[in-house]
Order: sequence, then structure tokens, then C-alpha cells
Amino acid sequence: MMLPAVAQPDPDHELRVAAHQRARELGQRYDDLVPVSVLREGFPYHGQWVSFGSFQKGIHRPRQMVGPAALTLMTAARVPGKQAAYEDELDADNRTILYHYRSGPIDQPDNRALRAAFEMQVPLIYFHGLAPGQYMVVQPVFVTADDPVARMVLLEVGLPVADLQGEGIVSTPDVRAYALREVRQRLHQQRFRRDVLTAYRHIDPEGIVHIARRLREESDGPMLREGLQGFHGAAILRPRRPVDQPDPERLAIRFEHFAAVDSAA
Repeated sequence: MMLPAVAQPDPDHELRVAAHQRARELGQRYDDLVPVSVLREGFPYHGQWVSFGSFQKGIHRPRQMVGPAALTLMTAARVPGKQAAYEDELDADNRTILYHYRSGPIDQPDNRALRAAFEMQVPLIYFHGLAPGQYMVVQPVFVTADDPVARMVLLEVGLPVADLQGEGIVSTPDVRAYALREVRQRLHQQRFRRDVLTAYRHIDPEGIVHIARRLREESDGPMLREGLQGFHGAAILRPRRPVDQPDPERLAIRFEHFAAVDSAA
């Protein structure tokens, strides 16, 4: 389906702007790894908190909205060894993000909200899972093509100011291509950071983070110094409920192995 020539008036424009502002603040505060617990708090709007979504499904339109279009989209992080429910992906060649309809009837409420976002050309917020419980904020994004036969849409990344004026996507294609390249770079950086932390970070039974000595002694710029080495000696934030807290005995076993390998390195 071709892109509408003119964006339709959005009765939820003011709410969208508030949502985008809050999402951008969270992305900056958490350096692109926003905890799902924080996202589930939502954002303030006219004296109440509006939901960004349950993060149990991908397409979300909060109850406070008047118009039919969605507010946020979400792709969960891939779990190693497990097939993803939806093969959403960045298509660098076509400068778009492929995003799938929700499974089931094509006219169910979530899919209608997604297709309405295309028809109205409203700015959406896209939460891309980088690790279980951690999301990168990509915004604004616009649905620029709708293929009901393939049950997918194409998303393009817009500009935070120019494309949030309620007039649809007005930035030029070359600028949007640059914005997508920037998103890809952020994704690669955060995946590298996650992989390095997985390999070199361990937590002792007291909840203190330990970074491997080999990594602590490296000198390779501010990303390594502030983004990775800075975790050494920090305490993790423990869940409030005892049942959700890590098992100290298992932590002790893993940490004992880590300490032995680290001292021999």
C-alpha cells in the first residue's frame, strides 16, 4: 500500500509528544539500555500515568488515546537457541525496519492500530530488545509501507524535532538513511557491550560486580573506561521480593570459578 500523500490530523498529538519526550529522556539516562521495569512505569500526561505497553506483546495503544493509531511498537530480545516469535529486522539496503503484524486475524485490534499508524502517518516509539529486560529506544519511527499479504510493515526512522510536528514524516530520505545508520551503530555498540560484560563480568554472593582483571587493565578510550570498567565494585540493584533475588549459593559457585580463572589469567 502506497504512502498517504498527506498525514491525517491526530487527536492524540499532544500525548504522543509527551511520550516521545519521556522515552528520549529514558534512553539518554540509561545509555540505550533501558530496563523494562522503568518502561512499564509509563509517562506522565495531564495528571495521570500512561502506559508504554505491557511488553508482553508488540503493538500498543493505551486506553487514554482517542484516535485509532498505535503509540509504541516492541520487538523482544532474541534468546540464544530459541526461534524468535517475529523476525523483525533492520534492512539497511532499503533503509527501513521490517516489522510484522501480530499473529492471528489481520483485523484484530493491535493490527488495526498498526495499520492506522500508516494511514495517519503518526510518529511511533519503537522499543528494540537488546537483552532480556533491556530495550533500546528508537524514535520517532513511521510506518511508510503496509503489506497485508505479507503481514508486515516497513518502518523508517525520522528526526526527533522535524518529524514530531504532527505533519507526518517531513525529513528528507538521505537524512532518514543517516538516522537508520545511527540506529544500527547504536545497536552494534550495545550488543558488543552486552557480549563483553557477559564474558568478563561476574557477581559475588554479596551482590558486588567484579570485572575481570584483564579487562580492567586495558586502556582503550572512554567507552571501555566508563561503560565497562566503571562497573567494577558496583552493587547490583536487588529485587524487593526475596523470591526474585539471585541464589547466593549459585552466585558463590560461579564466582569461585571466575576468581580462579581471573587470578590465573
